[in-house]
Amino acid sequence: GKVVKVRTMIMPAKRGRRGRKMFIRHRAWKKAVVTLEAGEQLELFNV
Repeated sequence: GKVVKVRTMIMPAKRGRRGRKMFIRHRAWKKAVVTLEAGEQLELFNV
């Protein structure tokens, strides 16, 4: 597919909980939003 633009953002880290007292820390992660031309698809989803 023809990519028009790509926007990236860093999602903040979060704390999760497993059980009553056990805390889990989820790391920060990077997210990308890809905009394609109208009518285009990524080959990944044509399976």
